[in-house]
Amino acid sequence: MALVRDHADALDGLRGLAALMVVASHGAAAGMHLIPGLDLEGIGKHGVFLFFVLSAFLLTQQALAWPRSNAWLFELATYGSRRVARIAPLYVCVLVAAWLLGGPGLGVPIDTSALWAHLTLSEGRGIYWSIPVEFLYYLWIPPLAFWMGVSLPGWLRAVGVLVLLACCVWTFPSGSAPSNSDQLRWYLPVLLSGSIAAWLAPLCPREAKVRLAELLLPGVLLLTVPALWSVSADHWHRSFLLWGLCWGVVVVLVARDLLPWTAALLARPWMVCLGRWCFGLYLLHLPAQALARRLPVAGEIQAWVGLLLAIALAALAYRFVERPAMACVGALMARGMPRQSA
Repeated sequence: MALVRDHADALDGLRGLAALMVVASHGAAAGMHLIPGLDLEGIGKHGVFLFFVLSAFLLTQQALAWPRSNAWLFELATYGSRRVARIAPLYVCVLVAAWLLGGPGLGVPIDTSALWAHLTLSEGRGIYWSIPVEFLYYLWIPPLAFWMGVSLPGWLRAVGVLVLLACCVWTFPSGSAPSNSDQLRWYLPVLLSGSIAAWLAPLCPREAKVRLAELLLPGVLLLTVPALWSVSADHWHRSFLLWGLCWGVVVVLVARDLLPWTAALLARPWMVCLGRWCFGLYLLHLPAQALARRLPVAGEIQAWVGLLLAIALAALAYRFVERPAMACVGALMARGMPRQSA
């Protein structure tokens, strides 16, 4: 399913929303509230789940479109190169900077042994827990998409995918998951939900617009705020399948243009920019908030200063690290394409 530009912008905006959820949650945990009187602590984990579902959706969608020929190997090489270029350069820069700074680093203490462990994706401390989880799932997407597109009856392929999902839920019960684990196995229901959503999205008719459905995203967002329900900040953090399904439905409806009002808001230029800068915003918001906390002003002002500073750092990271790395890999793969197709 190819996305038109407006819908792709809306999905970028959805990624930006996820980043804002993480920033708001960590700020609230430190007493810095973006919205006076509303405690948003705990919504960050649900923002990460949205990241997971959206990444799995978009990458599985791409893999499903790969040609069933020798060109599949070239697409696989392009996919792998782009995934490394998207994550590794900025992640390595941040880790090395945190190691050089010592102490609290850039919000997460990184010593020499931790530096190596993080570079090899064998550990994820603090906010870095999600990096090995998402990166390792990238390895699942090509074979999963291959199975989804293989020449077998649709019901048989569906049974295979559902059996895989059920095995993950059964083998790795969510109630046993450690908090912010860096192990992929616990979050497979979330990520698999994104891949399944990409597979099923073309079955969702574009004509089925229901204005009441515009309340879906606000409703899910309200559900992510524990303070509104008088429960602990981590109350729903282990409801992996539930969040995978909720975010999967939201992503499909936005991608299929069934939530035009929601998509229009998400496609606003500033939301699209936040989506493009989301990785830097995720990695660099903690030091920005630490600096903002030093200001002798109210917590609400500190929260907004921290957010704006984090956005500025993320924009610089995208301009000078992420975009050049992606452009370099794109140029290399384009140069190799004629040789592959010859």
